[in-house]
Formats: sequence, C-alpha cells, structure tokens
Amino acid sequence: IAQLLSANSCLKVLDLVNTGLLDEGVASLMAGLKTNKALHYLMLDGNGITYPGCQAVADMLEADTCSLISISMGCNRVNDDGAAVLARSLFSQTTLQRLHLPSAGVEADGAEALANMLRHNCTLADLDLGVMKSAPALKEQPNRIGNRGCCAIATSLSSNQTLRRLTLIHNNIFQ
Repeated sequence: IAQLLSANSCLKVLDLVNTGLLDEGVASLMAGLKTNKALHYLMLDGNGITYPGCQAVADMLEADTCSLISISMGCNRVNDDGAAVLARSLFSQTTLQRLHLPSAGVEADGAEALANMLRHNCTLADLDLGVMKSAPALKEQPNRIGNRGCCAIATSLSSNQTLRRLTLIHNNIFQ
C-alpha cells in the first residue's frame, strides 16, 4: 500500500479501519504518503497505534507535500504522548481540517497539548475527542480529559477562529 501511495495521483480516500497495521505498518504507510499529494482522507481507527505510530503520522503531517484534509485515529492507544506529538505537528500545518481521536486514551495533558495547538493552528475546523461505540469491543480506553483538559480547550477557543466542531462527550467532565 505504501508503494502504491508513493505513486498515487488519483486516490482521495483511504479507509484502513481495523486492519491490524500496528506501529510498523503505520510507519511504512506514512513513508509512502510523504510523496503523495492526492490523498485527502485517511482513516486509521482501531489499528493498535501507539506513540511510535503517532510520531510517524506527525512526521508525515509536517512534510511539505502533505495534502491530508482529514485523519481519524480513534480506538488506538494514542494517549497523552501521542496527542502531544500530533499537536506539535499541527502548529504550522496548513491542510488538515479534521482530526478525530475518539476513545484514544487521551487525558488532561494530551488535551492541554491540543489546546496549545488550537491557539496557533488556523486550519483545523473539527476536533473529536469523544467516544467510539466500538471501544469496548476493541478493549481500548476512553478519553478522560476531565475538567482540567476541558478548561484548557475552552481557554484556547478564545483565540481560535477556525474550529467549528468540537466533540468532548464522555470525558469525565463535570459541571
């Protein structure tokens, strides 16, 4: 698939949900995407992706050739470190409009990293830190950003002019 993507000029959507890529598969896939200017939508939900896979995705997002508009990585083990590396890659990223990380084990520190990114990023319009119904079946952890993470995101919204959709359902947020 990586070899196909490196030469692709037509494929716009790639759905690899629940395909068992793991970090090694994601790293290979991202290497192929570094030269791809056609792919816009990438779905990697439920693939056992951890920090090394998140780092590979972040490296690809920082490449000058990245043309992705949407990436979904729900039901993976992104956790706070993965969310932070993804957030850092989006500080100056100019194409990504949609980042979905539901049921990815993100907690307050990861939410704070994403909130910091929201203060600077001017293209992201949709951020999902909610829940996926398939999480229990895949034995993945919900996001638990809590009040601290929620407050960080809320504060970042005062300076963000592009975010139009924010999903924080089932995150241990209290009134």
